[in-house]
Amino acid sequence: MKRHAGHRNALTVACAALVTLMMFVVGGCGKEPTDVAPVEIDKAILAAPYDTITYPLDEYELTDDEFRTINHARAILVRRCLLRFGFDVPLPSEILGRPQTLIEDRHGLVDEKHAQEWGYRQKPPTSRAVPYEMAAPPEAAAVLYKDGSTDPSVPEGGCMGEAGQALKEGVAQEPQDVSRELQKEAWAKSAEDPRVKEKFPPWRACIKKTGYSFATPHDAVRHWNTENGAHGKPTPKEVTAALADVRCKHEVGLPSLWAAVEVAYQRALIEERSQQLEELKRWQEIWIRNATKIVAGREK
Repeated sequence: MKRHAGHRNALTVACAALVTLMMFVVGGCGKEPTDVAPVEIDKAILAAPYDTITYPLDEYELTDDEFRTINHARAILVRRCLLRFGFDVPLPSEILGRPQTLIEDRHGLVDEKHAQEWGYRQKPPTSRAVPYEMAAPPEAAAVLYKDGSTDPSVPEGGCMGEAGQALKEGVAQEPQDVSRELQKEAWAKSAEDPRVKEKFPPWRACIKKTGYSFATPHDAVRHWNTENGAHGKPTPKEVTAALADVRCKHEVGLPSLWAAVEVAYQRALIEERSQQLEELKRWQEIWIRNATKIVAGREK
């Protein structure tokens, strides 16, 4: 979809309003750890299949249904506001839900099926849903965001600001998104953990058989994305390299170990910051409750 100039901040505003999933950007996963004291790992997690491992901080993330309810409520509120100013923008047929994971690369490429089909590239999203405000015409920008508008009848922050305030009704002070912060911190610590780093040399030796050498698993993803791009169908050469990479990781036991270490750091950080996390949870509950009421009472 072509974006209008008046929509330059639409996706930014929508994303900032959500408690989003942690998105691991290759080479930029969280802040650098200041103190990495190895934590004790759970051997049951270490023995579990990689794709069955869950992360403790997931408890403080919104579900797909919760994301969709909040986005639906926001769309209803923004639509009502736009109607007051003469803009009739229908609600979308598909409501945006939880951000989709287009490539699982928190520990480098680990999914053999993905490697076979997409190499190191992102798979296409299964949903084409976009934030509701993206459907508004460019001339609605002044009302949508109060972008340059001096009209006193336009609410503070425009229709988006008004909707955000309604969704936050009952929240004394919006808490910091501590869950996302801690997920990044736990990942950064796990990446520097000596037990994880000990697996890099045997993995590196294994993939050298393919003619490639990378310092870390994320360097491999970065290399192929830089060479061929992150989208579209991969070349046979890329697929061969991706499959070898994934198989080498599993051969040396890197994915499950890295996940077990990351889980351990998450648990330690949850214990340290439990009060802030519970505040975040209470805020999410209020937000979801407000959104559910708005959706239930919407105009037919």
